[in-house]
Amino acid sequence: MSVLVITLTTSTKPAVASIVEIASTEVLPGGRVMCHDIYDLNDDEVKADIGALSATTMAAVNEGLKGSLSLT
Repeated sequence: MSVLVITLTTSTKPAVASIVEIASTEVLPGGRVMCHDIYDLNDDEVKADIGALSATTMAAVNEGLKGSLSLT
């Protein structure tokens, strides 16, 4: 079995709609969600559960995914 995943990074990135900033109070503080970088990952490749993002951040990720997938 596999899941679709989105890359998280701590690298500095440009301010574009497909990149969502993660607040300093969340998992991976100051990181970014790269909504345009979606790939398939096998269950056995998942190394750890680092936690969940807030509903507010996930709403922003939802918008980033809509734009990345041309669903707007």
